[in-house]
Amino acid sequence: MGWPHKSHRIIMIGGLILTALTCASGIAVYAVMQRQAESFLVRSLETSLQSDRHLFESAISTGVANALTVSTRPFVIHNVRLLNAEPGNQGGLHTLQQIANSFLQTGFSSVSFHDAHGTQTVQAGHLSQSPELSVPLNTQTRAYLLWDGQLILHVVHDVLDEQGIRIGMAKTETPLPHLTRAFAEASTIGDTAELALCAASEQGMQCFPLTRTRRVQRLPRTMEGKALPMSHALNGETGTIFARDYRRENVVAAYTPVGDLGLGMVLKIDQAELFGPVKKQLRVIAPMLGTLVLAGMLLLYWLVAPLVRKLVISERETADANDKLRDVEERWRFALESTHAGVWDLDIPADRILLSSRCKEMLGYADDEIGTRMDEWEGRIHPDDLAGLTAARQQLSDGTRDTFTNEHRKQCKDGSWKWVQARGMVVARDAAKLPLRVIGTYLDISERKQAEETIQRQANFDPLTQLPNRRLFLDRLEQEIIKSRRADESLALFLVDLDQFKEVNDTLGHDVGDTLLQEAAQRIRGCMRDVDTVARLGGDEFTVILTELSGRSHVEDIAQKIIGKLAEPFHLGNEVAYISASIGITLYPTDASDIDTLMKNADQAMYAAKKQGRNRFSHFTPSLQKAAQARLKLSKDLREAISDKQFTAHFQPIIDLATGHIHKAEALLRWQHPVRGQVNPVEFISLAEETGLINEIGDWVFKESARWAMEWSTQFGRDFRVSVNMSPVQFRAEGRVNAEAWLNHFRELGFSGENLIVEITEGLLLNAHTDVIDKLFMFRDAGIQIAIDDFGTGYSTLSYLKQFPIDYLKIDRSFVRDLETDPNDMALSKAIIVMAHELGLQVVAEGVETEGQRSLLSAAGCDYAQGNLYAKPLPPEQFEAMLRSR
Repeated sequence: MGWPHKSHRIIMIGGLILTALTCASGIAVYAVMQRQAESFLVRSLETSLQSDRHLFESAISTGVANALTVSTRPFVIHNVRLLNAEPGNQGGLHTLQQIANSFLQTGFSSVSFHDAHGTQTVQAGHLSQSPELSVPLNTQTRAYLLWDGQLILHVVHDVLDEQGIRIGMAKTETPLPHLTRAFAEASTIGDTAELALCAASEQGMQCFPLTRTRRVQRLPRTMEGKALPMSHALNGETGTIFARDYRRENVVAAYTPVGDLGLGMVLKIDQAELFGPVKKQLRVIAPMLGTLVLAGMLLLYWLVAPLVRKLVISERETADANDKLRDVEERWRFALESTHAGVWDLDIPADRILLSSRCKEMLGYADDEIGTRMDEWEGRIHPDDLAGLTAARQQLSDGTRDTFTNEHRKQCKDGSWKWVQARGMVVARDAAKLPLRVIGTYLDISERKQAEETIQRQANFDPLTQLPNRRLFLDRLEQEIIKSRRADESLALFLVDLDQFKEVNDTLGHDVGDTLLQEAAQRIRGCMRDVDTVARLGGDEFTVILTELSGRSHVEDIAQKIIGKLAEPFHLGNEVAYISASIGITLYPTDASDIDTLMKNADQAMYAAKKQGRNRFSHFTPSLQKAAQARLKLSKDLREAISDKQFTAHFQPIIDLATGHIHKAEALLRWQHPVRGQVNPVEFISLAEETGLINEIGDWVFKESARWAMEWSTQFGRDFRVSVNMSPVQFRAEGRVNAEAWLNHFRELGFSGENLIVEITEGLLLNAHTDVIDKLFMFRDAGIQIAIDDFGTGYSTLSYLKQFPIDYLKIDRSFVRDLETDPNDMALSKAIIVMAHELGLQVVAEGVETEGQRSLLSAAGCDYAQGNLYAKPLPPEQFEAMLRSR
């Protein structure tokens, strides 16, 4: 066949291949664009829907909780009881009306109170008379979600007296404008996007006004024999579906139930809007692909014609050469089939290499896909391995050796890399003793290398964060110390501990905690240079080695950069978590010259950073070493104190300022050390919290206080109460078991919780988790009262005073100390007293030392006082004697 025929044939085949590739590329591009648009929108729909669901759940739960506080306020209970006893009491009606009016300022649109027969006594605001839609909610009380031009939460709750007897009823309505706006804001996702909120009904489902229709809808749950997306949500399912909606339009819909409220929520968008942009872009791409095909065929013809001429001329020469090569390959194949090795023959003057089929096969190539050019073959060698192979072969050129062995990576046809072992031998040299021909073998050793790499990684790297583990870290630290010693340079060692990581793990789960650790590792690594080392020692502890230091300021800049990065929010799926970092810094050789001492120094410095408030760094100092040793000794003594029963409970009286009588006492822990004598609680309470011993100590104090409260309430009046301090550590999730054990202990003693008060700090109530709230209400249900200790010195937020079952505020002694000389302290104390009384709370002033302080507090309306003016904390026997004497 002549060269023109071959030329036309090649052009036709090439054109067909080019056309097929172009069409396949166009289809692939369209499919990828469609899938990306679909994936992006589905994620966007799901994220927006979950955000709206959280918004609705949070708003309704908060609204119900706020509504419940209306019926539990002591002054509400008092006035409703008064009107039950004296229905026409104008003073009671006036007071109750004022109370109802005051609630309108806290977000309610209407509040009404009813007597025990259900008759309305007072009403503030206007109740919805005939809402378009009313849906009952599955909550702890009777609650309804109404539509009357906007979403309104309607709550009905019984008013109970102290014995739990129903004495009346409260009805509240709370407008939810931010939830109403959520329907309209759904349109920001797309022109056809629509948010639906529905509840099941006997005929199907009833829906609040949708984003587009803006009117109440009553719809069936199925259409054309298939369930609507909302039907899945009302069945408690969560997901995304391509389906038809109530308009019989094809849509993409994300659906989910709204908690346990009995509502379903759907966020959907028309499929036409989803795929419209992709189809529009396809109309632009198709003509471009056609133009490329035509241009490619013309270029192919221009290039192929001269090549085909040369091909025909050399065809016979190539055939002869191939016959000879086949003979050689047959001989080698028989010799090497059993070894699975490939054979090569290098002609150095011609710069040509002949490869067996096995050499090409191990890289994924067919026999005719790799030529004989040496530069082409060497182009497949990994760049990092080329220098080593060149050095090994150089020994052949130098004449020092006639054989070589080298292991390196070669690139496969699919782009991956495969480890091979090359062995070569010189079979011919020229007159100058330079090699002319080298033959050898290639052997695939990828599996062996992979096994070695796996073993190496498992031994030296943390599987979660892929950072060096403790073993590799200690090795690198040893090497860096040696380098620094030789170069007379310094290095810095950081110990980084993540603050609040345990809370994230406990509340959000270990999977989320692992994700946070991975993100934290990346952030720390991003603050470092390539020459620095970041490692994970375990848990939430990381280490950093900084070398080639230019000065101490550089070390502090890096530490502050790490702290700043870790303080940024962590977006973990649907959750957002916040942590901080405490960093201990020690320097080589300034602080120490060996690894063990450097590690101890960094640990002590990190602990000092935590003691100073966390979210900071601290340098090692010799005083930290002394403090660490003293802390270790105190921790050991503290454990012995528990087993040796060195703790005692003392009691300080709390005086009723109106009568001067003692109705309460605060239990205070005392430690009688066998050598040091009386140890101040300030020295050991924080250590007990850090080591977890506070749970065992707190359990003993609680039960000891309960024992004396039971005895003194029997002797000196049933209203006598003992106040017990509880650490925030005791309110963690594992503390629930202790709380239940205490209440069971009360029942075994036949003792009422009404004779105990639990004192907590303000900080505990900020961002309180569910376990904290559950314990507070568990105590409240058992009759135990709650007091806020050291009020005014913690975080300043007053919303918790109406959200949680608080009974007392204790004014901190720092305000009381200068009452007689500082008018600001007097003004603050008066403000606290007035605010507490308005909220139905009582006030206890701590640290009263003088008659002047007592008189000022009494005149300001303070209910109770506590301090050395009346008595210091006394052992229980002396305290009982004091009670008898009064």
